[in-house]
Amino acid sequence: MISIDSFLAAVTAPAVLDKKLNKEQLESVKQGLSPALMIVAGPGSGKTTVLVLRALRHVLVDGFQPDNVLITTFTRKAAAELRDRLIDWGTRLVEYFESDAAAKGNATLVTWLGRIDINSFQTGTLDSFLQDWLRVIKPVGSPNRIMLEQFAAKFIFRRKIFRGVNAAQASGAWGTQGASNPLYDYLGQFTFDGRPPRTQGDAADKAFELNGRLVQDLVDASAWATAGITAGANGKSAEQIQHDLLTQYRDYLNQQLLVDFSTCAHVILEAARAGTLYPNSSMPEIKALLVDEYQDTNPIQEAIYLELAKRSGAAFTVVGDDDQALYRFRGATVELFTNFVTRYQANVVAVAPKPVYLMRNYRSSPQIINFFNTFATHDAGFQAARVQGKPQVVVSKTDEGVPILGLFRANTDDIATDLASVLESIFLGAGFQVPGTSTLIERDGAAGAMGDALLLSSTVREYKDDDDRTARLPALLREKLEALGSGVFNPRGQDLRDIPDVRILLGLIAECVDPGANRELTMYISNKSKEYIQEWRATALIYVGTNPAPHTKSGSLASFVAGWKSRKTGNGKKWPDEWPVLDLIYKLITWLPRFQDDPEHQIYLEAITRCVAQGANYSAYNLDVLNHAASSPKAEHNERSVNSVFSDVLVPVAEREIDVDEDLLFALPRSRLNIMTIHQSKGLEFPVVIVDVGSDFKTNHHTQAFRRFPKKPSSQADMEDHLAVHTPIGAYRTARPALDRTFDDLVRLYYVAYSRPKHLLILVGTTNCMQYGSKISNVAMFWQRNGDWTWRANNPPLTKQTPAQPENHPLLLI
Repeated sequence: MISIDSFLAAVTAPAVLDKKLNKEQLESVKQGLSPALMIVAGPGSGKTTVLVLRALRHVLVDGFQPDNVLITTFTRKAAAELRDRLIDWGTRLVEYFESDAAAKGNATLVTWLGRIDINSFQTGTLDSFLQDWLRVIKPVGSPNRIMLEQFAAKFIFRRKIFRGVNAAQASGAWGTQGASNPLYDYLGQFTFDGRPPRTQGDAADKAFELNGRLVQDLVDASAWATAGITAGANGKSAEQIQHDLLTQYRDYLNQQLLVDFSTCAHVILEAARAGTLYPNSSMPEIKALLVDEYQDTNPIQEAIYLELAKRSGAAFTVVGDDDQALYRFRGATVELFTNFVTRYQANVVAVAPKPVYLMRNYRSSPQIINFFNTFATHDAGFQAARVQGKPQVVVSKTDEGVPILGLFRANTDDIATDLASVLESIFLGAGFQVPGTSTLIERDGAAGAMGDALLLSSTVREYKDDDDRTARLPALLREKLEALGSGVFNPRGQDLRDIPDVRILLGLIAECVDPGANRELTMYISNKSKEYIQEWRATALIYVGTNPAPHTKSGSLASFVAGWKSRKTGNGKKWPDEWPVLDLIYKLITWLPRFQDDPEHQIYLEAITRCVAQGANYSAYNLDVLNHAASSPKAEHNERSVNSVFSDVLVPVAEREIDVDEDLLFALPRSRLNIMTIHQSKGLEFPVVIVDVGSDFKTNHHTQAFRRFPKKPSSQADMEDHLAVHTPIGAYRTARPALDRTFDDLVRLYYVAYSRPKHLLILVGTTNCMQYGSKISNVAMFWQRNGDWTWRANNPPLTKQTPAQPENHPLLLI
């Protein structure tokens, strides 16, 4: 083995890794196997570097094999980046120490180093490990369970389980027909506006979310249901009805050998507690356990980590930042991180973990760091929610003289026009001269491109909800930048069902599997779905009439569609008895070039094909279109297989059950402005970041309050309070009132946004948001939860005739 001093010397040596570590980073890497290590890592503080070096230290210094080191990350992209660094740095270190040992004649060390397989580190998301561990605990001879993506799990719950709820209501099981639905009334307390869900789909989605929380929060579901006080039918409370839905859903998944992420975690936790997961001869011994983004861990995930740590005795390291906790809406519980020391002592060993604070920022300019430091501390009500004793982020980079800019205009179109002009100057022109200063902001030489800029917003929707005529800032920027020869990358900006080329593809699928809509007209499909599918089909037929390229020996698009209509091939071969829908899609995109060369359309295609791939797990015919001869006993299945394509592919897209998952955004084009939600941007950094703090806010309208200054707790906070008495984490959450937790989450959201840029941060919004006498309270613009505005000297302003901008503000308005 290598001494820690030799290891660190190689890490810092210019000829080996050339990593200059600060005091806290060195402390994190040098920390031994015990006690556990809690790294509080501010934005841009080099936490990935520390994680990788600590993992390599466990191998080269502590003598573990790489497969004894298990590292979990929050996203697949982060896992891939971590793995790349482990292999790169690990290979270089091993080669260096092998060469050094050989030169010194230490044959024993050379042999030991030669047995290290750097590629065998266990890295991935916890969900990916849970899926692997299912096979570990599987009884010999039993079949493997299939993991469902979240959208597929929700689809099954909607179609296979929840439909019975509406059927029961229609039959009078909940009272006279037309009476209020007690389950819907109950779920209404967790909706955005506090009203019962308006549709069956909305109710199913909320019930599915509640099911997830029951599992993820380790709720004693039986006790919760028994204690239910909401009046129901046949002697059952709404809580009991919801509990029945959870039971039926679990039973269905078990029967079909399926699991979703929540139920998989439940199975693994039970196995861990029973001692059947670990130790286990089918999985490597765990000697070191490192967890990234611990602030976004949920209770069942925490329980799995702590159980593994207790049973393995592994060296345990967690890394996180409570100020960057964003996923309460998915069940994440930041209190698990802020209370990690006491929870680890209570559940693993009594020895207190050692906290280390990585607070030196290597990403951002001094102006940006000062801006988000001030943002994190300006609201006194937020401080009690943070890790106690946490220092401020420290500057490392030299001052570049670039101020924080504010671009506020009277309306959204003016914002888009002027912002596009600024971006054009920076990335397509000679640079942007900051008004009133000598500072010129320009791209990074020949390597700089529009893809170096990012627009962040709480939503990336290009048009207002249920109003496809009113364009929002992302759509207007797309228009302005495309006119300048650039564009945007915003694959989550519109529903799949509304994107022109996607509509053509879906219409072609419908026309191929069901020529002339013969089957479609007899299917039970909602009127809205029928309307969309008919529009897609009509659009597709118009496109076929344009005779698009390519025109090959095997035929044109028109001849291909005609072949499907007659179920005859152009080369005289027999039409296959089964034609997978995936194969049909890949053939059709031959005539739809944007799916081959446009980054956004490649994401759309991936979303659709994932829908088909997952649908094969629960669709009756594996989403194959059958074509048995009319005389065959199997002929009756031909039409049923077509029905499956409609019900399990086309209808879900029409009803917005299929969306672009953020995991699909693995590669960003260099030639376009990137547009993301703030959640999507977590872990990323860009030279230029524009944060939309108010392009939609022209008045102090109550329906927008949840996005800028909450008037009531979020539905997730309400759900936490409702379940608190039945979950062991309840007391930690409810230590702060639900409304405060809702404010906390909004502060954290914009803290993440403001800490993404390297060089330039621009805030954009309407002029009404910035005016001195503005009543549009907005957390993103430094309003405190008590109603004071720190950018204003008087709260509220003393006179009506006041300046058009705040007296106290860190922005340079342009």
